[in-house]
Amino acid sequence: MTDLHPARRRPGSAERQHADPGLQPERTTLAWGRTCLALFVAGLFQLRFVPDYGVAALVLTSSCAAAALVLSATARLRHRNATRRLLGERREPALKSVIGLSAVVVVLGLGEIVLLLRG
Repeated sequence: MTDLHPARRRPGSAERQHADPGLQPERTTLAWGRTCLALFVAGLFQLRFVPDYGVAALVLTSSCAAAALVLSATARLRHRNATRRLLGERREPALKSVIGLSAVVVVLGLGEIVLLLRG
């Protein structure tokens, strides 16, 4: 667990210098975590379609789980990059992550629509 108190941070960490009173990188990391959880839960809900639609529903379910795992695995890197952007006073969004997640959600949604229309 990360200690957010400025006096207790390790000297080599990227987070040690940011003094954002709103803790913007931490809020962003929590939002990505909620998104990851929502994607995983959506995959679990799709499990109910496996008896009716078979392998196609299982592929959609595992795709949701895989996307959630990738988001979870890259969370620390996104947090570190957000902190560095804050320290450098740059206001660049994490476009790769946002566009990637948007593409995954659109593809999964289209896959679900096709699955339901063909069933």
